[in-house]
This record gives sequence, structure tokens and C-alpha cells, in this order.
Amino acid sequence: MNATSIARWHRQRKMARSAAWLFALLLLSGCASVTERAGTSEDVHANRKAREAQVLRDFEARRDAAQHQAAIGRLQCGDVAEARKTLDTILARNPAFLPARLSLAELLLDANEPAQALDQARFVLERAPNDPAARHVEGLILEALGRSDEALASFQLALDGEPENEVYRLSFQTAAQTIVPTDAAVRQAEWTERPSPRDVEGTLAAATAALQRNDTEESVQLLSAALAQAPEDIRLLRALGVCHYRRGACGEAQVVLAKAVSLDASDPLSYFLLGATLRRLGQTADAERHFAKAAELDPRYATWR
Repeated sequence: MNATSIARWHRQRKMARSAAWLFALLLLSGCASVTERAGTSEDVHANRKAREAQVLRDFEARRDAAQHQAAIGRLQCGDVAEARKTLDTILARNPAFLPARLSLAELLLDANEPAQALDQARFVLERAPNDPAARHVEGLILEALGRSDEALASFQLALDGEPENEVYRLSFQTAAQTIVPTDAAVRQAEWTERPSPRDVEGTLAAATAALQRNDTEESVQLLSAALAQAPEDIRLLRALGVCHYRRGACGEAQVVLAKAVSLDASDPLSYFLLGATLRRLGQTADAERHFAKAAELDPRYATWR
């Protein structure tokens, strides 16, 4: 083999090696491409499954909402039995659908089953403690159970959540009679003139009547005059604190309610009212401390924190 032949042989061998490497690279690239396409296919499948699941959830949510509206319509038409059946169907399928559960609480209250209604309302509040509508329903139920002081606390929280809601405001003002002893409440209608500041019972009755008229200034004047004569009367202090709170004078409410707490450390409602006032003032840590003390004195207050 001459030199020319040898050189040509080397060139051909080199070209063959290059072709082999090129083929190998193409083959590997093709495998990687197949693998990549396979991975992409799996991603597409997973995404499709996720979309299908979301579509199903959206459908179920719309179905629950539509059936809930149907139940409300039946209630408004007086068909309580069918409304109850529809609500039970929704909750059997989706126990966490809170609007239907709250409607069931109202239905049970109207059916004179307040204890069962309270269970439903508390179920909602355990999951949505800041829901004003649920707090208001809770207050209505507690009123029906004769637990007026607790109802006042619930109505106050409802009104805190929606200060412009006139229904909540009216409920609170009506429940404000809890700050008035029963005998004074009975005498409330008898007052045609401003009572003597020395007449604590009469002052409480007249102040409550003024508060129900949303005349907080009149209430404050009556209570302040009575406190000048009986500065350590817890009932007067608590009532004045509520009046200040309702007219937005939370700083003054804090002073009055703090005095009530200092004079009687065993009254859970005073602690609760002071906690609500502190929370509105933005003093969250102190508010929680007073809520906790109210719950310690009376466990029923634990549900309102």
C-alpha cells in the first residue's frame, strides 16, 4: 500500500468514526427527546386531572349554593318541611357548607328547638368565629334560651363586625336590658320623668330606655348623675361603659369598665366588655387577657373570643 492509499485509508477511517459519533449523538438525543416528551405527557396528564378535580369542586360548590337558595325560597314560602329536607341533603353531602348549617340553625330556632339550633350555630362559629351573621343568630338563640347576658355579648360581636347593620344594632340595643335588674326592667315603662340620681334602679331603667332609642347622650347623663351618688355601683359602671362604647368613646369606656373590674373581680361580663373595648382600641394582647379572664370565670364566654 503506497503513501497515497494509506492517507486515503486514514481519512476514510476518521470519517467513519465521526459518522459513528454523530449517529450515537443523534441516537442519544432522540432518546432524551423521547424521555422529555414522556415527562411532558405525564405533566399534561397531571394537569388535566387537577383541572378536572377543580371543575368538579366548582360544580359541587355551585350545586350546594343553588340548593341552599332553593331551601331559603321554600322557607320564605312557608314550606318548612321541604326546606329542612333540602338543608339536610346538602349537609349530608357537605357537612362543612356553613351557609346551609346557619340556615338550619335559624330553622330550628323558628321551630322552637333552640338547644339544637345553638349546636348548629356553634358549629359555624368554631370554623368562622368572626362571622357577624353567625354571631347574630347565636345571640337570637341565646335570647330564646333566656341567657340574655350571653346574647348581649353575641350581638355586640355581630355589631362590631358590621357597625352599619341596623338589624344588629337593634338587637344589641334590645339586649342591653341585661344590664338592668329584672325588677327595674319591669318598672321601665313607668318612668315619664327623669328619675332621681339616688334611685339606681330607676336610673338603670331610664338609661336602658334611652339606649334603646339610640339616645346614648341621655343614657350617659343619667348614669353619670347616678354614679356621682353611688360611684362604686358595678351595675351603673357597666351600663355607662356600654353607653360610651356604643357612642364610640372607647377611651372613656375603658376607664369606666376598668373601674368596674377593679371593684368586682368576679364579674365575667365586666371583663368581657372591657376586652371588647380594648380590642376596638387596638390593644389586642390586653383584650385577649380580659377575654380569657371572662372565660375563666364563666366558661360560656370562651365561645365569644
